[in-house]
Amino acid sequence: LRYPPHERLGSLIDDTIEPLAATATAAEGARILASYNLVSVPVVDQVHRLVGVVSVDDVLDYLLPEDWRSHSTDQRPVSFPWTGPVKL
Repeated sequence: LRYPPHERLGSLIDDTIEPLAATATAAEGARILASYNLVSVPVVDQVHRLVGVVSVDDVLDYLLPEDWRSHSTDQRPVSFPWTGPVKL
C-alpha cells in the first residue's frame, strides 16, 4: 500500500535475502524471519520456483501450544512491567 498501483512487483522485492528452501526446518524459518526482522519469507523448491510463503503467524502457530487461546496462567495486568509513561 506504500507504492503506486502501477509499480511492478519485481521492483519491490529485496533479492539480497535468500528464500527459504522447501526442505528447511521450522527453526530455520524462524531464524531467518527473526534475523532479518521480516514478517514473511518466500519458500522455493530445488529449481527456485515459488511454492509458498512462511509468515511470522505461521511460526507462532507452530511454536505455541494448540490451546494457547483458551486460557492464561499469567494474571499480571497488561501494564506490567510498564507501570509508567512510555517515551517514544
